[in-house]
Formats: sequence, C-alpha cells, structure tokens
Amino acid sequence: MSDTFTTTTHQSWFSRIGNSFAGVLIGLALIVCMIVLLFWNEGRAVQTEKALAEGAGAVVLVENAPIDPANEGKLIHVTGPVVTGQVLTDDAFGIEAEGIRLVRNVEMFQWVEEESSKKQTALGGGEETVTTYTKSGRKGASIPPNSSSPTTTRTRRPHSIVRSSRSMMASSAILR
Repeated sequence: MSDTFTTTTHQSWFSRIGNSFAGVLIGLALIVCMIVLLFWNEGRAVQTEKALAEGAGAVVLVENAPIDPANEGKLIHVTGPVVTGQVLTDDAFGIEAEGIRLVRNVEMFQWVEEESSKKQTALGGGEETVTTYTKSGRKGASIPPNSSSPTTTRTRRPHSIVRSSRSMMASSAILR
C-alpha cells in the first residue's frame, strides 16, 4: 500500500548565487545569536547549580515515621512505599488496577511520506532537482498527519478519534 509522486524543478545559476549569499548572511546572524544565547543559558545554568547546592545543604533526611514538628518549614527527604486504597478504572476498556496512576495512550494509523531528491547540474550552470515522494501507511502514530501538502492526494485527516488519551490519578496516597 504505497503511492508515488515525482516532481522536477529547475534553478538558474544566478538564483543559486543569490541563495548562497543569503545563506552566508543568515549564517553570520545565527552565529551572533548563538553567542548571545550561549552566554544567557550558561548564566542560568550557574544560577540553577547554586540553587541546587544550597538546597542539598539544607535538606534534612527523615525516617519514614510519624511527623516530627521539629522539621516544620524545613526541606526534607523521605523514602518509602506509597500505597493507595483506591482502584483506578478505565470504563472504556474495562480495566481496573490499584495504583497511583493509570494512563491510556491512544494511537492511530496514519500515512508516512518519504522524500528522495536527485540533483543534476544542467547546461549553463543551472541545477535540476528531481524529487520523488512515496507514501505508505504505518501504525502507532500518536499525532494525526498534516495533509496540507499538495502531494497528499490519497491521505485524509480524520475528523475525530473515537477514544482519546487519558490519565487517571488516585485522589490520595499514603507513604508507609
């Protein structure tokens, strides 16, 4: 189940030179932006590291025992098994499970478009590109395809999905 579409384009020598100059200018602008964003991001990373180091120094390790009023307002670390008496259900599929969270992930069948191009230099310095689009179906996509491309003649975006993804959470949990 596949569909193939081929298109051929031609680009003159002058437009190729113009595109090269535009690419150089855009590349230089991106280098300047990259330097600015790199310094900004490194500054944020240093602030985050300092905050994590301060928190690690202030954390109090507590046992899984009754609440100690002496730790009120402090940053604490506690480990232990978490239990909930609540049974989570997914009525659409009749699934029941005891736990903290139950997740339903909905996927759908969609078209996948693959593109392959061959470039050839034409007489006079121009360039000719032959592009072949091949579509085939596959399972397991969680996002519907975008069928706005003019080459997607046989694809259709569904109007609605019968079941949607859903996450059910327990209303309360106890640390034991």
